[in-house]
Parts: sequence; structure tokens; C-alpha cells
Amino acid sequence: MPKPIDKTIAEEAVNIVTGERQQAYGHPSKNFQDTARLWSVVLGIEVTPQQVALCMVHLKLAREVFSPKRDNLVDAIGYLLGYDACGKEENEKTIRIDSYSNGNPFSSN
Repeated sequence: MPKPIDKTIAEEAVNIVTGERQQAYGHPSKNFQDTARLWSVVLGIEVTPQQVALCMVHLKLAREVFSPKRDNLVDAIGYLLGYDACGKEENEKTIRIDSYSNGNPFSSN
């Protein structure tokens, strides 16, 4: 029998991204924008904030392949939320849960 999907991993990611991480590092779009500028200089090519988020997801996936840990999955989801926030809320100061369907990012539309 397959293991059931653990929605608490996604819930934990939402809580972290909209809480302690955002307070510590600011809105992901700003943080990823700053990171993109730095990576652009180092790599000698233009890097977008969305590319930063996707690269961070891949970093967490590579770590998961090497050593499976819940933290890798939580962080990967968090980076995907940041990716989404870069496009939807470019000028916002916080990620709002109510920006998702009916305030629940796990419900289907």
C-alpha cells in the first residue's frame, strides 16, 4: 500500500514562508531579485528572480536524492511558493494566504 500524501509538509512550508522566513529575509520577490542580481554578476548572464527560486528548488531536490529529509521537501515547497510570489505579488510586502483559493492553498479551484 502506498504511503498517503502528508499535507502537513505543505502546511509547514506555508507557515514558514509567510512567517519566520519572511520576517527574517523579507518578501521572496525582493530577496530573489537581490540574489538574481548577484548571480548575474557571478555567472555573466542575466538571472531572473524566478530562476533563482527554481534553482533553489533543484538544490533541495539534489539534497533529497542524496539524503532524504522532511526539511528538503518543506524547503522545496517554500521555494515554489516564493516563485509564485515573484510573479503574482511583485510589489507586495508580505505573502498573503488569502491570495490562494479561499484562503487555503491546498484546496482545488
